[in-house]
Amino acid sequence: MISDQPEYTSNKQFDPDHHLDGLFLVCSDGRFEEHANDFREHLRQTLGLRKLDRYFMPGSQLQFASAETGHPAADKATDYWTKFFIDNHHLGHVVIVGHELCAAYKSAPAYRDFGPDRLRQQQEAHLLHWRKAILQDYPNVRVHLYYMKPADGNSGVDFFPVR
Repeated sequence: MISDQPEYTSNKQFDPDHHLDGLFLVCSDGRFEEHANDFREHLRQTLGLRKLDRYFMPGSQLQFASAETGHPAADKATDYWTKFFIDNHHLGHVVIVGHELCAAYKSAPAYRDFGPDRLRQQQEAHLLHWRKAILQDYPNVRVHLYYMKPADGNSGVDFFPVR
């Protein structure tokens, strides 16, 4: 049963408008949580993306290709929810962020024997493939791809555009 009293109340004004600016699809790896939030703020400032739907899941772009990896099939659901966000929230941008050291990729049965360079190449291939697939259905949506990895000495996290 839901309590009659809230445990916490956010004092930020709620906007019920479903017209958002973009979708932020990123790996759910908690080690990158603060960095992903920081990058999301960067995107708001540089691209003018006021409000973003957030879709966090293991491997981010890996979920579009889960059937080929040996993981449980999530590709149809991921494709469905991405289209749902674009259609129902009238999105003009999709941002997909992959990352170095992704356990979802390293543990995928199809990629277990891949070294770090080959895993990075596979992630890049998935990112590029899904940009193309999204643009086929939504040619007016801007798809931004990034790859994040710890900076030298783990002093932060660098976000690299994928072109």
